[in-house]
This record gives sequence, structure tokens and C-alpha cells, in this order.
Amino acid sequence: MFVRAPVVQGLATILVWAIPTVDVSAQPTVPAHSLLGLLNDLTVKVNTAAAGVPSLPIGPTDNLDIAVLMALEVSTAPLGTSSGSFTFKFDGPTGIFVSSTRTFGPAFAQRSLTSGKGKVNAGFQWLHAHYDSLSGLGMMNGDLRPVQNVRTAEGPAPVSYSSIKVNATSDINVGFLSYGVINDLDVGVAVPWIRVSLGADAGLFSATNQDLTPGGHLLVIPHTSASGVGDIAVFAKHHLWHQGDPNDDGGLAAGVELRFPTGDMNNLRGTGVTRTLFSAIWSHGGIVSPHANIGYEYWSKKIQLTDAYLKDQINYAFGAEIRSHRKATITADIVGRRLLNGGASGYRTVPLFPGVIGEVLRTFPQSLDVVSAAPGVKWNVAGNVILAGNVLASITNGGLRSNLTSVVGFEWAF
Repeated sequence: MFVRAPVVQGLATILVWAIPTVDVSAQPTVPAHSLLGLLNDLTVKVNTAAAGVPSLPIGPTDNLDIAVLMALEVSTAPLGTSSGSFTFKFDGPTGIFVSSTRTFGPAFAQRSLTSGKGKVNAGFQWLHAHYDSLSGLGMMNGDLRPVQNVRTAEGPAPVSYSSIKVNATSDINVGFLSYGVINDLDVGVAVPWIRVSLGADAGLFSATNQDLTPGGHLLVIPHTSASGVGDIAVFAKHHLWHQGDPNDDGGLAAGVELRFPTGDMNNLRGTGVTRTLFSAIWSHGGIVSPHANIGYEYWSKKIQLTDAYLKDQINYAFGAEIRSHRKATITADIVGRRLLNGGASGYRTVPLFPGVIGEVLRTFPQSLDVVSAAPGVKWNVAGNVILAGNVLASITNGGLRSNLTSVVGFEWAF
């Protein structure tokens, strides 16, 4: 059975990807120079190429949601802790503030301690991620096939699968500032500046892996970058309960963080939703200081995907700090989040056109877990200045995965 080339309406959204939004009717035109604009231009190129392939067995429009998953990975990545490395308490006999901790705190979790009344912590953090796989499919080796095993009743179709090679990276630069309103209450703000870089190469292939793409490497997005502000966060933490031993520097705290939709969705820097995180925080002081966090993040509206939607997530972290030297703290955290209602993806056999079926990479209505290990070190280089180095090593991520994310930062307390 053969299906004629004119039935390529919506081809690119199967062979490449389309960008779903929360409310399509309310979205302005995507700027041509944006990353989404370049993706749209690639769909035009693929459609044009497809017209030159006889008997192309592709018909309906579907979304692959790669861009949404990338925007979510960038926007929901852990930005480090808002807990200051230095915390202070007022010493009555001397009349001065003294350090109240024996470690410099966790890197990607919170501890219950607050900075101290009138104390300020300011800092900067840089996170670099190169995205290696989507649903376990390599992003750069041709394994990523938006549609595969296309066939008719008589057997394999002339075009059996499409393949995309995607080179995608993000650099998140975060400036943060926190202030001790009273001894047990901190407030603060975190402003991310995000650079997303993207390049892509798309092709059409036969069942024998023959490249059928007219024009060959004309079906590309040249490596392009876009920078700007991400989703800005404001936060507060209240130390509710102090442990009985005044030297134990631990207890329970409650935190709230509000993320505003200030990141540009057209350039994969934001989610387009307001997110509010409520969290419970426990920590225990000492030379080895364990901590644990659990929180629920409420989203103001859902993000629609092809066959599912995203709405809310659960955040958690646990680990410990170890005082290895009076000027050094080793940190070890497990950091995780669960995107609720959707986000997991895999292949599903669907009809592409009457008499033609294929396996299409789809996003399922199944929660997605993102878990990373975060080892690192904090070093007190001088005075109240801290340098920190960490990696986020992905343990599990069925979505868009960066195997290793490098993290460097500094902090100053005054």
C-alpha cells in the first residue's frame, strides 16, 4: 500500500516536535528569532523535504513535547539552598553575634536554622547541564526517534522512522539574597539568569537505515543560544522549634517559596505558571549534621501536553553535612522531585493515516520522578566568604536527563 506525498499535513509535528501551551488560543505569535521560532522553521523544512519523498506514510498531527520537557527541566532544576552557610545568635554576656553552627550547611536542601536578626546572606551560583537523553534515548547518537516502525498491512512503509540529533545545554546563573527579619525568620529572593543553547539535525530513514531525507543536512537548527531572566523566586523560612540542647543547632522549620512566571517560554526559560512551594524542614546539629525536607508545590494552572498534562509537584531532599575541617564542610544530598499527573514518556502504537500505523514517542498521564545525588564541598576561604562546588548526578529521570550537572557558587554573610 502506498500513500501519496500530499498527505504530509502536520508531518513535522510527528517527525520533529510541536510546542503545546497551557492555552493555545491566548498565546501570541512565536517570534521567529526565538528557540521556538527556530523549531517552527525546522517543521517547515521537514514538510518541504517530505514533499519530495514518494509514498510518505505520515498524516495526523501529534506533539512530542520535547521543548516542554526541556523548559520544565530548566525551570524546576534545584537552585541550591536559601539557608545561609553562616548563622548567628546573639550572645548576651558579650553583646555580640556569634556563629551558631559547626558546619556550613547543605547545598541543595534546607536546614531549620535561620541567619539571625539583621543578618544578610548574599551569593551567586552557576549550574551547567548538557542534556544526554530523553526517556533513555540518546540525544546525540540518533537513538531519539519521534516516530518509528511505520508500516502498512503489506509490511514496512517506504519511510520507516524519523531520527533527531539534539545538542541542548543550559547555564543557570542565580543571584540570591536573604535577610533575617527576626532571629527565627528569614526572607529572601533568588533571580536566575538562564542561557539555553540548542541545535538539531532531523532525518527520514527506511527500514534498512537508508537516509531518505531530501537535501540531507538542510534539515537542521544551527547551534543557537538565547539568554534572559528565568522564573524569579521569593521565599521565607520560620524556625518553629529549637531542639532542647542550645548547642545542638537544629529543630523544625516551615518554608514557603513563590516562583513567578517571569521566564520566557518561547526560549525555554520558564513554565508560564505561578508555583508556590510549602515545605517542612528538619535538621540536627553537630559535626555530622543530618537534615530532611519535604514539600508540595502548587501550580496556578496546568501545562497541557499531547496526551497528558502537568500540574503540581512534590519536592524532597535529605542528606548530611560533615565538618571535615574548621574551614571545610563536606555535603551529601539526595534531591528529588515528582512531576504529578504526567511527564513520563514512551512509545505508543497509533494510526498515522488510514492503513498506516507507527510507534510515536508520546508523553503519558504518568508522574515523572527526577532524582539526583549531590555531593560537594564548602570552603571558608576568608572571613564570612564561602566557595562551594558540587555535582548533580542523575540517578533516575525518565524525562529529559542531564547525567551530570556541574555547580559552582560563592556566598558572603554580613
